[in-house]
Amino acid sequence: MSPMTPSSTTPIFIKKMTKYILVDVHGVLTRGDERKKFLLEMSDKYKIDYDQHNSLWVNYVNSLDKKIESSDKYIEIFNQTFDTNFSINEYFKMFLDQIVPNQELLEKLNSLKENEICVVSDNLIDLSSGLNKIFGPVFESYQKFYSHDFGLTKSEGLLKIVLEKLKTDPKYCLFIDDSPKNIEVAKSLGINALFFENNQKLFIEINSLLT
Repeated sequence: MSPMTPSSTTPIFIKKMTKYILVDVHGVLTRGDERKKFLLEMSDKYKIDYDQHNSLWVNYVNSLDKKIESSDKYIEIFNQTFDTNFSINEYFKMFLDQIVPNQELLEKLNSLKENEICVVSDNLIDLSSGLNKIFGPVFESYQKFYSHDFGLTKSEGLLKIVLEKLKTDPKYCLFIDDSPKNIEVAKSLGINALFFENNQKLFIEINSLLT
């Protein structure tokens, strides 16, 4: 194969072009099972029906992520539904306590010294506000784009806002997410995107593109 063919030159091209790595939180920078563990703990400790609780969460999470619905209102509905008396802090602390950082991926990202790491996450304020403590000072230094700050999720326009805020062309970005829908949205904007399944596969893809 000629060294000038596109397949052999693309990795070098992307390596030279990539400036920003845009990375999701839940399911990528975390182990991804935090909601399940949270629901199970609530069920075990307080006898709150798992499926009913999950259904309530699913019904409200998009509005919470975009700050359309307030956490106060959600907790009020939760307490009414299950005849409980949780405060916002108590409820979301139990969720945050279930988060296990993907330490291997964090270390990999921190090794990519030539790139700026940006967190791009559909996340409600009560969870995102506790992530710096969980992930530590390096994560705290990352530039962050949360859906609750812009009223949009990644599939609804947040990624476009990220490009505008960074004042960059999409070709300078690499996006990592565990949602096929978000990956397709990123690609439609011209952003290079990698679908996250596991660290091993992602590291192979990153190494072929950036190192």
